[in-house]
Amino acid sequence: MKILLKLISGLAILATTAVAQAEVSGQLGMTSSHIRRGAEIGTDLTYFGGITYSAGGFSASASVLDTKGESNDAVLWSGDFTETQYEFSYGFELGAVNLTVGALDRTNSTDDSNFDIDEREYSLTAELSGVELSYVDGETNVSIDYDVTTLASNLGNTRVLVGKMTYDLFYLSTDYMFYEISSGTQLFGLDANLMYTGVFNSDNIEPRSKLVLTLSKSLSL
Repeated sequence: MKILLKLISGLAILATTAVAQAEVSGQLGMTSSHIRRGAEIGTDLTYFGGITYSAGGFSASASVLDTKGESNDAVLWSGDFTETQYEFSYGFELGAVNLTVGALDRTNSTDDSNFDIDEREYSLTAELSGVELSYVDGETNVSIDYDVTTLASNLGNTRVLVGKMTYDLFYLSTDYMFYEISSGTQLFGLDANLMYTGVFNSDNIEPRSKLVLTLSKSLSL
């Protein structure tokens, strides 16, 4: 993990030299429910906004999401909270393969508690001819670590993904499989995305599927 973090930091420093090619964009939107990696976190309408800076393969973004509604499917936490996320990534080519390394910090804050749940993730993605293989190594401040492996394929404006999520708590471990089938289009000047997602092969989450609609507006800043 430390080696990957040093690599990300070094690549980020190199990327900042490409200031002339910098782009800044924003996004505002809402989604019918808050689902991450197959598990539902919030059951009600979720509102989000973010800003992204891109230059020479380097990308930095900050986003805020407000979620509502307690869910019985959540593995770690769910309900009413604000999620603040900072993400950094760098993409480059290695022969015919497109590689992306990334780092992410996510803080989950609730109104009725002074204790925040923090998550940190390091990721590596390899893409070849529209097929992506990704690995995420995650840790939290509540003694729970996790890792995620996903395989995805992009066919036109449709994306099909299957993944495995594994949680580790001290000497205990649990995992589940999840899938996502999503497609996007333009609707009344908005970016519309419809995703069919669910969990399977799990001892802790009842297998079920859900259709999620996301509407957002991209902004050039």
